[in-house]
Amino acid sequence: MLDFLSKELDRLIEERRIHALVLIAERQRRIREAEECGTRQKEERRRREQDEIFKQLVKVHEDTVDSYLINIAGLAVNSAADYLAKEEISTLAQKIEQANLYELNRGELETNELAAELIHNFLIPFVNKSSHELHEERRKRKYLNGAHREIWGPSHDASGNVSDSTGLQLKHHDTTTSTPNVWW
Repeated sequence: MLDFLSKELDRLIEERRIHALVLIAERQRRIREAEECGTRQKEERRRREQDEIFKQLVKVHEDTVDSYLINIAGLAVNSAADYLAKEEISTLAQKIEQANLYELNRGELETNELAAELIHNFLIPFVNKSSHELHEERRKRKYLNGAHREIWGPSHDASGNVSDSTGLQLKHHDTTTSTPNVWW
């Protein structure tokens, strides 16, 4: 029995030692879990901070890209507007220049047309009228000379003087263009 008690004592000691080891192991496990929990909380906190930093960094990048694109778009719009304005001004200047040239040419054409119209309306009828009056005067002179010859027939000198004076008057009438019946 002593042997049994000795074995029982050994087993009991061994059991207590194992129980103590289990308690120590559990305590260490709890400590590790607490440490891991603290570490996990720290890591989660750090991860949240890093996520927030990343979000802010992405937001700054997006804002920068948006600002850059807005600036580029603004410059492109301004450049296009300047180009279109210059083109429109150039086109408008050409149209104005063409209009001025047209007006100048039209002025010349109107002057030429006015001169042609004046010639046609005043000079040509005046020349035609003068020519007609001269023709009528010659026709009348022919009859007048015939009448003078009939009346003054025997005196040849008188008819010669009359025809010479008429010839002079006709010559005088040919050189003057202002009034056709000056000698009457």
